[in-house]
Amino acid sequence: MEATQPKLRTHCSVCGQKVVRQEMPYCIYCGNHFELMEGSEQKRKETRNMARLAKMPEHADYQAALDANPNEGPEFDRWRRRARSGVVLAFLGALLFGLRYAMGSDGYILLILGALLLAFGGWQSIVNIRLQHARKALPLMKRAVVVGDRRSETELRFNTGVTTYFFTFEFEDGNEAEFRFPGRGAHTEPLSKGVTGIAYTRGVELLDFRQLRV
Repeated sequence: MEATQPKLRTHCSVCGQKVVRQEMPYCIYCGNHFELMEGSEQKRKETRNMARLAKMPEHADYQAALDANPNEGPEFDRWRRRARSGVVLAFLGALLFGLRYAMGSDGYILLILGALLLAFGGWQSIVNIRLQHARKALPLMKRAVVVGDRRSETELRFNTGVTTYFFTFEFEDGNEAEFRFPGRGAHTEPLSKGVTGIAYTRGVELLDFRQLRV
């Protein structure tokens, strides 16, 4: 009986991100290893950046950079604040329920207000806790990279422009992928093309970057 070949894959089964190339033996976003089809072995030509990154372990701060754990980013912090505020609102709603029953047959306004606060607060807390869990469920990747390219998108939120950067990284094995990085304000300088360092990522999200010159 002939062995069946693995089917072409479009997305990673672990992180759900789109597969960059069929010949890649792993997901570039989460490191999940793939079963490759016969004859699809990756063949990459040696590049100057690959040679540069091969020297990264010799850097004096390389091990410290790998041992560091980055902040999860402004989006994660916002989800955490909203989850906490949701708990507070739900607690206030429960208190209003208690006050209503303490007042006997009166206090229908408290009953309605308490129900609204309890429902909205509970919903807000659950949604934002799920967002945090979904982000943390993805493995934290710490890898030596070269910044290959960058682009940005700006959208208007509450009359304020919010910029999101997208950086293309080249890794030590020559593979490339784009990662998303929410802007941190005017005080944070975007990464420049050709910069080398350690990228801290979860899925397509770039959490932080520590520059190491090689």
